[in-house]
Amino acid sequence: MRILLTSSLGGVGHLTPIVAAARASLRLGHDALVLVPPSLADRIERTGIPFRVGHQPSKAFVDEIWTRVRAGAPEADGLIDRELFADRATRAMLGPFRAARDTWQPDLVVREPCEYASAVAAPYLSSFPASLDPSPWAITLRFRTAAPVVGELPEWWRGGERPLVYVSFGTVIGHLPEANGVYRSVLDAVSGLPVRVLITVGQAVDIDRLGPIPANTHVEQWLPQADVLAHAALVVCHGGSGTTFGALAAGVPLVICPLFADQPVNAQLVQAAGAGLAVVSMSDEPSNLRSLGAADVAPLREAIQQVLGEPAYRRAAERIGAEMAATPTLEDVIDKYLAKP
Repeated sequence: MRILLTSSLGGVGHLTPIVAAARASLRLGHDALVLVPPSLADRIERTGIPFRVGHQPSKAFVDEIWTRVRAGAPEADGLIDRELFADRATRAMLGPFRAARDTWQPDLVVREPCEYASAVAAPYLSSFPASLDPSPWAITLRFRTAAPVVGELPEWWRGGERPLVYVSFGTVIGHLPEANGVYRSVLDAVSGLPVRVLITVGQAVDIDRLGPIPANTHVEQWLPQADVLAHAALVVCHGGSGTTFGALAAGVPLVICPLFADQPVNAQLVQAAGAGLAVVSMSDEPSNLRSLGAADVAPLREAIQQVLGEPAYRRAAERIGAEMAATPTLEDVIDKYLAKP
């Protein structure tokens, strides 16, 4: 079978589930082809998976979107999803998708949630649990990825028995001017807490420009997420789907500080499920791109202490993790869906 997989522009989090699905397809003996925008071409090339490169909106347009988001106008609510992903990015990828569909003639199309050009041809494949992600689509196939081989973390801290707090705000924030302020607020919030803190900031952030690093904190640009989650007692993040549902799959509770896009919704879902807390920025500036500042340090610190101190958050996260673990593997879903009668 031929499987065409598509990703929209953005951070690595958009491409990661597509790479997992492509690798599962290849392991099952199917042919896989990944269609990506130019911004993700280098990333997909490193995987060795066959790919084609489509188009994407201009940098000037993307910059304009971020400017409007920061401005905080009423019409900016949902602007990233509406005008960037659903409009311009879709129009940019529609031609390349049709060309790949017509020339390669796939038997199945699989898309990530922000890629809409192929939406009319794809079933709804989701690794998110039904309890947090109810689906309106008639064909909804839920799956889990195979458990990764987990590595040990270096002993970066003295006193290795203290709980590990993992902090990640994804790969997109590092390209925005708000990045240093976000990480500075987190560093101030965790300073002096009786925990070990590991922060990953992405390749675009200069660690030396973050300022003083607390004694209980270690900062890296990137680490395999599964390695960290296997040891973490708490995840502090922006609410991006990869980090949020990766933590829940590992049974780890969260403190979420949503910044933009789907992150506020994910934060609300996690808090409503009892698996963590949402900390919404206290900034007085009207903006649909939330940041973190001095006013957010104390609420963030209190949320971290509350989630670590109350076992109910961990139990709720573990229940959701068990729900996710009960779904079939991605290989099983693909094999069953493509099985010939």
